[in-house]
Amino acid sequence: MTDASPKPVVPHRIAKLQSRLRSQLVPWVYRGFIEDFALLRNNVTLMDELIEERRLQYDSKFQEAIATMEKDEAAFYADFMLEETTFIEMLPQLQWRSQYLMIYATFEHALNQVCAVALQRLELHSDQSQKRSSVLERTKICLKKCSVQVDWGKAGWQRIGIHAKLRNKLVHANGVFTASDPEKTLIAKLPGVQLKAEDDEITVLLGTETLLDAINVMHDSLLSLANYEHPDLA
Repeated sequence: MTDASPKPVVPHRIAKLQSRLRSQLVPWVYRGFIEDFALLRNNVTLMDELIEERRLQYDSKFQEAIATMEKDEAAFYADFMLEETTFIEMLPQLQWRSQYLMIYATFEHALNQVCAVALQRLELHSDQSQKRSSVLERTKICLKKCSVQVDWGKAGWQRIGIHAKLRNKLVHANGVFTASDPEKTLIAKLPGVQLKAEDDEITVLLGTETLLDAINVMHDSLLSLANYEHPDLA
């Protein structure tokens, strides 16, 4: 009878790396929901190109159509094309608003996934009493319960807080502020945001930079949570 072969010794640096990977709050195998943000980024870039192409095509066809018309005839044609002209002008905001809300919904889903994975790995139960709170607030409560140390005052999370205010304004007020609303000044600091004043109301307009800023800061913040090295998981 021969002795069993001794197990190979794992080099210290490899063992240390394995321990760090095990201790990460969200293992790589569960991170598909974070990688969705790369697809969202590509979608924003693609739609920006398509919208600009559509605008240029419409402008070219319109100018070609009225090139040989008299002034009155051209004005009549402009009235005839008013509905399509309005659509072309509104298309960017229709697209950016819908995509922005999808981006934020994807972020909220990702936060829920982070909490679900953390609770499962640490063998803890979720707190059902907080369901009326926002997803972000429930995440803070959940991660505190999981003893995950997060600096919510960091610039990235503060920026996400501003995006949350913008998302709420789009959902609950169609992106319209009163002139006295102090939040408009805060939201106006986001990249690509413009404020359009009309009477006593101010409408927020989004740009591609607004969406890309949201995607980047949300993706980076989620990665930071996922990479958190929890001592109880090492």
